[in-house]
Amino acid sequence: MIFAGSSAPIGLPSNLRMEEFFTCAADSGFDTAKRLGVNVDLIIGDLDSSQCVDAILRLPHLKLERDKADSDTEVALRHAFDRGCSDWILVGGGEGRYDHLLSIQSLFLKYRPPVAWYTRCETLYRVDSVRTFTGLVPGTTVSVVPAFATGRSRITTEGLHWDVSDYLIDATQISLSNRCDRCTVTIRANGDPVFFSVVAV
Repeated sequence: MIFAGSSAPIGLPSNLRMEEFFTCAADSGFDTAKRLGVNVDLIIGDLDSSQCVDAILRLPHLKLERDKADSDTEVALRHAFDRGCSDWILVGGGEGRYDHLLSIQSLFLKYRPPVAWYTRCETLYRVDSVRTFTGLVPGTTVSVVPAFATGRSRITTEGLHWDVSDYLIDATQISLSNRCDRCTVTIRANGDPVFFSVVAV
């Protein structure tokens, strides 16, 4: 689980078993984790954005140079994969500076999209082939978008206000601002992974 600094959620799902994760904070992602009450295993960054530098220096951390090619988030993700992590979750790093957002999205193509991405405004869940979501609130705004910039997939949905069948999702076309009709929604994707985006309520 990688914690980034901007646009973090106000909380995390109660069913996340934090002890099962290697948790790594990218610079001010430590501030995010601290606010959410999550203890991190490692902090990585140049420490130019965190408000908790003194605390970081007393914890396991890897100090990076400020002038570098890779973002703190990418170094953290690469470190996690080098440790043998096969998948990941991203917390924070949503809307904010556009260049930072594009940088994070570029990681999804370079490494693979996260299983889930929790931001202040929504949660995005990766769908590789078929995935059923339960416990949704009817009327909640949802969308289906490519999980990375060059992704291309055809989706079929069940449980939305206007379901789609074999609907193309790519950089030129997304399923925007639909809504749940039921508590259970199934998304089927044929092609590259997509994100099922659920707006925070």
